[in-house]
Amino acid sequence: MIDTFAGGHVQSGVSAQNVAFGIITGITRDPKGNLVFCDSTTNVIRRINADGTIQTVAGTGIPGYGGDSRPATSALLNYPAYPKYDSSGNLYFLDATNHRIRRIDSSGIITTVAGTGIQGTLGADGPATQAQIDYVTDLAVDASGRVYFAETEQANLRRLTPSGKIEVYAVCSLCAQSIQTTLATDSSGNLYLSNQSHIFRISSDGVVHDFAGFGDPSTPNMGNGGQALKAAPSDFRAIAADAAGNLYTEDEGPAANGIFVVRRIGTDGVINVVAGTFTGTSQSDGPALQTELFANYGFGLIADANGAVTFAESYKLRQLTPQSTIQTLAPIHPKPAPDGTAALDAWFIGPNSIAFNRASELYVGRTCIIQKIDSSGMLSTVAGTGQCSTTPPSGPALSTQLTAVNSVAVDSHDQVYFGDASGFVYVVSKAVISTVVNLSSGQQGIFPKLAIDSQDRLSFASFFGVLDRLTPGSAPQDFTNIPGPG
Repeated sequence: MIDTFAGGHVQSGVSAQNVAFGIITGITRDPKGNLVFCDSTTNVIRRINADGTIQTVAGTGIPGYGGDSRPATSALLNYPAYPKYDSSGNLYFLDATNHRIRRIDSSGIITTVAGTGIQGTLGADGPATQAQIDYVTDLAVDASGRVYFAETEQANLRRLTPSGKIEVYAVCSLCAQSIQTTLATDSSGNLYLSNQSHIFRISSDGVVHDFAGFGDPSTPNMGNGGQALKAAPSDFRAIAADAAGNLYTEDEGPAANGIFVVRRIGTDGVINVVAGTFTGTSQSDGPALQTELFANYGFGLIADANGAVTFAESYKLRQLTPQSTIQTLAPIHPKPAPDGTAALDAWFIGPNSIAFNRASELYVGRTCIIQKIDSSGMLSTVAGTGQCSTTPPSGPALSTQLTAVNSVAVDSHDQVYFGDASGFVYVVSKAVISTVVNLSSGQQGIFPKLAIDSQDRLSFASFFGVLDRLTPGSAPQDFTNIPGPG
């Protein structure tokens, strides 16, 4: 039996600027224009209100399945993704690990509309709640309330009708070759489909037309500035249409290593990059064509009528503004749970390491802070401010910014040792940080993992194996000139 001991609290009603997001798996806007997105890490659907506060739309933060015919905020979800609204204000989304498509109506009540909970394809062309759905890679909803969904390894594109039936809508033989088939609809009733190398347009009569990426693979400059149809095949990911009929797509391009650009296909059929670069060095907000964008964590984009394009990137929501700049919408300064918070009311931002002391009190390390849950179940900070630094930490533990904490260990005197991603090991003793070991170059390695035995001897290992063991009271050591572990 798994029991929640600490963390997992989902913040709501506070500024979205200060709330850490998990992996974002789809973005949309509600009928009032508020941004709505799926946070699959915490198993909730969230909304950023006009006043900048964040609110939970569905889910409790606990993974599971349940809550149909009740308010969505009390329902259990398991990896929600691909939220889409219909014209009546109903929100559809994939409850991925539950292998179901669910709907939240305009009054906030959740219902399962497709899927049995078993992954598969049995039951096609019949009642949707009695049909299996395969691994779904995207949803789209048209003006008539029909829900389209793409499935991995399936050449058929299926849809859910307003009457509750599931049916095959179109055949796309190239789609079965795609890992992540994506969908979008426009105001003219067209459905767009990307199989990661080409984009197709399916007209309202169900006919599939080539749309983008069907040119010579050797076409220079990825075909930018020319007709999209004749552009080279590329790694088209999420797609979205704006009210004017322009289509936007995230494109990772050839061997981009997670870097992507945003491309626009205008109503004249011409394709161009409008945000991102494959040759830049800055990831900060600024000129759109000079900012590197990364698709490692997050999926989805939505295009607004005013020319803004909002997209998910590395646990953030960012926007291409009408002024052709990149702006981070949220979060900007995520804040950890404050000291004095009860463990079950706490939240942890990217925890990556834990350790117990001799009194069974739990220490939690994350990128830029180390916190402790004491015997009474209350949270307190051991080191760090919650803000990150690239400078090796030294000095007062509670006012010094930390680097990328990678591992923690605690000795019998409650001295806290931690390693960072660069290969340094530090100790917090009497609320002061000092360096213990420097492994930052040579063959000793990076990302050290720490352990302390019953005699308070500190052992550390990295990608290159166990490196050494330090006895209590050892002077700080520098291993950068040692030829490697023996």
